[in-house]
Formats: sequence, C-alpha cells, structure tokens
Amino acid sequence: MEIDPLYKVKLGYLDNQISNKLYNLIFKGFTIVKEGIRRIEYTTNIKFPFFYIEPNLLVSYSSLDVTEYGVLFARTIPIIGLDNKLNIIIQIMAPLVAYGTKRSIYAILGHEFLHYLHLLSKINRMDILSDNRSNNFYECIYEDQNHLVDAKKVFNNDKILLHYITNKFEDGFKDSTLEKKVVQKWVNAGLPIRKIKIEDNNIKIPVEYILNFSLNSKLREKLMSLEK
Repeated sequence: MEIDPLYKVKLGYLDNQISNKLYNLIFKGFTIVKEGIRRIEYTTNIKFPFFYIEPNLLVSYSSLDVTEYGVLFARTIPIIGLDNKLNIIIQIMAPLVAYGTKRSIYAILGHEFLHYLHLLSKINRMDILSDNRSNNFYECIYEDQNHLVDAKKVFNNDKILLHYITNKFEDGFKDSTLEKKVVQKWVNAGLPIRKIKIEDNNIKIPVEYILNFSLNSKLREKLMSLEK
C-alpha cells in the first residue's frame, strides 16, 4: 500500500478541522514516528506495516458502564483493500503524534508492532477467524497483553527500546502528562473525537481472505522462531 501516511491529516487541515498550529505540531511529531519505525525495522530486520495518522481522538467505552472510557492512541487492524486482499495496518492517532514524547511514541509503535507480529503468526497458523474482546477495561487490558509477541524476543537487540515498551505498558499504557495534554488541548478545544464500544474493537477476518494471505518465507521463519 503506497499512500501518504499524512493524507487524512492534510485533508483535515484543508477542511479547517485542524488549525495551522496543530498541523505543524503533527508534522513535527511525525518525524519522531518515522525515526521510531526506522529503529524498529533496524533492530528486528522486519518491515513495519503500512501505517497512517488518524486526525481524531479515538475513545473506547464500556456498554456496561458508560462512565468507563479509555483513549486508544493507536491500534492494529486488518482491512480488505481495493484489490480485495487482506492488509494489516497500524492506525496512529494524531493527538499522540502532536503531544507525545519520544518515549511514548516509540513505546506505542513498538507495542503495536508486537500486535502486528502476533496477528501475522495467528494468520500463518490459520488460527484466527475472530478475536472476541471483553466489554470491561480490566479484562481488555489483560487481553491486550495476551495478544502480543514476547517483546524480549523481538527487541532483544535494543535494550532502550525494550525498556520504553515494558515501562510504559507495565499495566496498560500509562502517561499522565500526555493524557492531561490531550484533555486540555484536544478534548476541551472541541477537536474531532470518535467513540467506539470496547466490544466493537475486535478482529474478524473472513476465512477466504486468510487462505489467500501470503507471507514471504523469510518472515514466516522469523515468526516461527519468535514462537519458540
């Protein structure tokens, strides 16, 4: 997929949904995103999947308790492309890019990369039709940690990056400074917010697309080594 990762941000700017100041902040943060991706690719020798910056704040909420909500700064999702083939992409939210520190951006990129590898492994083993997610946040955090490849195996050549990931995701993602900035500068400013139910943030892939999904032999061998 060859699409400008900032395409939707640029559209938001042209539609006056994003101010010039915020647009510049996102572009500045995007430099850190690219650096983080290059670092992940260098240390793992695996190409990072297609990604793009979503000009929204994504908020998940529980259908059991509407007072419970959480912010999703990024997520790994399968999509069916225009060529009718399965693609796995990483969606990165603009508030993270605009207000996140290098540590937080690197940690989230690394975390989503682990999700990506886990999903590839399940597809490679023909072990996925649907990943059912819970509808409360404690269980959601628990399940998130169980839908990852072992970070120590993936990032064993980069102890600093490994530290960023394990430190920020010790019990779900934690960055109180980023969260405060997002509330003050995004939510209170009336910038775009998209809400989804926790149980709707799941993965469902029709079997015919899994059957037609192909991995190169080098990546398949790498995935198998990570599962040992």
